[in-house]
Amino acid sequence: ELTSTADWIKHGARWMSAACHRSLYGYQLRAALGLAVENKRIAVTFLPLACTGAAIDAGLLGSQGASECPIRGRCVGTVPSQIEQIEDALKNARKQNPSRNLDAILLTVGANDIKFSGLVADVIISAGVERVLFNQGGLIATVPQAQSVLKSELPNRFAKLRSTLKPLVGGNLSRIVFVSYGHVALNGDAPCPGGRDG
Repeated sequence: ELTSTADWIKHGARWMSAACHRSLYGYQLRAALGLAVENKRIAVTFLPLACTGAAIDAGLLGSQGASECPIRGRCVGTVPSQIEQIEDALKNARKQNPSRNLDAILLTVGANDIKFSGLVADVIISAGVERVLFNQGGLIATVPQAQSVLKSELPNRFAKLRSTLKPLVGGNLSRIVFVSYGHVALNGDAPCPGGRDG
């Protein structure tokens, strides 16, 4: 039984980045490992920057709030933009090798921009006090709200992101690999089973 906050933190999830809830074995890392295993004569440098909740404006192009603070150390409350982190890493790498460039960027983006978690909340949170509180906190989104963002705001955000990424890949946008989200209701080709296992 957990009896204190310290116990709760001690037994909680372990993240590569607590602020971003970044996993140690996400698809990006698995892709980098696959490249390294298949190409033994090249060095693969992998820079993980994925951040839970990141959207184009708050996450990729601008800073975003931290998901949680690390168990030890100081908590600044925000995470620098992923673009800023890429630029800093490139600047440092070019101190050792001036010709160093990015070979590829793996990019998964868009769901948070159209309020994906709010759409899920709209489906699973039933009427009552909890729904009222979530709605007041802006944590619930409707399909018409998501469609509005998709139609009116997302194209401009993607254009801004594209123009920001282009110089990072030497103008060659084919080096940006847009990876779609996995289907959250499927386990392979079959629907996820019910039960209390998650």
